[in-house]
Amino acid sequence: VLDVQQLPAAQAQPFIVSNQNKRLTFSVTLKNKKESAYNTAIVVDFSENLFFASWSMPVDGTEVTCQVTSQKSVTCDVGYPALKRKQQVTFTINFDFNLQNLQNQASVSFQALSESYEENKADNSVNLKIPLLYDAEIHITRSTNIRFYEVSSDGNVPSIVHNFEDIGPKFIFSIKVTTGSVPVSMASVIIRIPQYTKEKNPLMYLTGVHTDQVR
Repeated sequence: VLDVQQLPAAQAQPFIVSNQNKRLTFSVTLKNKKESAYNTAIVVDFSENLFFASWSMPVDGTEVTCQVTSQKSVTCDVGYPALKRKQQVTFTINFDFNLQNLQNQASVSFQALSESYEENKADNSVNLKIPLLYDAEIHITRSTNIRFYEVSSDGNVPSIVHNFEDIGPKFIFSIKVTTGSVPVSMASVIIRIPQYTKEKNPLMYLTGVHTDQVR
C-alpha cells in the first residue's frame, strides 16, 4: 500500500513559490501487507515545471536508491532485493521548481511496482496536483533630495508667481523598482503626491518625470 503526503502537513494551498520557498517535499510510505515483494520500486512522474532534487534514507536503515530515468521521471528502488511481509518503509523525496517554466500547478504521480502479484493496483498509486502562485518579490526603494520643508506662517509669499522658484525649493524624489528570481512580464507603479492643502491651496506642482531604461 502506497501513501504520499506533502510536507509540511499544514502546507497552505495554493503553494507560494518564492526564492526562499522553491522546493516541494513529499513523505512516501510503502507497506507490504503480504508475502515478500521482490524488486520493489516506486516510479515518480512529474510535470515540466519541476526538477528532481534529492531523497532521504529511511530512519530504519532500509536501502532506498533513486535514479533519474528521464527529464520527467525518477525511479526509486526500495528495500532491494525484497520487502518482507508487513514491512513498512518511509522516506522523503524533494523537487525544486523550474522558474523558467511557470505554470499554475505542479503534478506529481507515484506508482509502486514489484514482481509480486497485486490484488488492488489502485492502492499502489497516488496522483497529486498542487496549485501554484508565484511571489514576484517586487521591492520599491525611495530617495529624496530634502527630508522636510517648513513653511513659515509669517513668510513673504509672492502674489504673482513668475517661475517655480517663487513657490519654494525643488523637491526631487527617486523611485527604484527591483524584482526577484521570478520573471515579471509587466509591473506598474502608481505614485500619489499631495497637490493641495486642506484649504485647497496649491501645494506641489509636477514639473517633470524622468525614467531610466529597464536593466
